[in-house]
Amino acid sequence: IISRDRSGLYSTAHVGLALRTGDGVLHFMHASSPSNYGHVTVDAQLSKYLYRYHSDSGILVARPLR
Repeated sequence: IISRDRSGLYSTAHVGLALRTGDGVLHFMHASSPSNYGHVTVDAQLSKYLYRYHSDSGILVARPLR
């Protein structure tokens, strides 16, 4: 879950899945915007995705225990 800071109010901006590939790199898998036809996208790296969007303030990570 990507969070966004709008004048001190934090909100959920985007939801996706973290996907670790065989080479150990963590990617961000998510649906693109409707203007981009809403396709599922796997970005090059999660860190690069976050760096690209300066309005995003961070991520919330949840991992199943089982």
